[in-house]
Amino acid sequence: MYWWVSAALRQKILADFSVDPVVLEKAVKRATSTAMIDKGDGQSAYVRAQRLVHRMHENGELSVQFLLSSLRQQRVAVFVAGMAELGSVDFRTAWRIFTDKGGESFAILAKAVGIERSQFTNIYLLVVQAREGGAVKSPGVLKNIVTLFDNTSVENAKGALQVWQRDHAYQEAIEELEKVG
Repeated sequence: MYWWVSAALRQKILADFSVDPVVLEKAVKRATSTAMIDKGDGQSAYVRAQRLVHRMHENGELSVQFLLSSLRQQRVAVFVAGMAELGSVDFRTAWRIFTDKGGESFAILAKAVGIERSQFTNIYLLVVQAREGGAVKSPGVLKNIVTLFDNTSVENAKGALQVWQRDHAYQEAIEELEKVG
């Protein structure tokens, strides 16, 4: 329901006003996500993590260093929620990125949100440890993922991020309204 109303609002604003569609898309997505978090089951660790990082982000307190510390403390839900918040993607998308065994999508997300190379290397090793229970990656795997991170331009990473930012349900609601309209 949230996404259908958001898609209808987006369509109406684009039809009636001269606004930048990218700016509008981000604003509608943020407002909808905030409403969904506020109405979510307050008992879920994931919802609590999302609320925490959302509040921190609004107050300008959410940082890569905080997320790195969260990961070191094995607070995976907080880390994933924080990456979702920094990348303006939904939690499920951030979770899929986190659980991607190859790590390519995480490298792209990290590049897009402005994580520095040294931070990326530390975070990637901690992500692998959290995801795979401490299994050690070969130096070649680490070298390949860092090379991908280095060779990906910020512009290309942000382009991929824009695709991830569009929630699946939201995208379906937009397409449904376009068929009707």
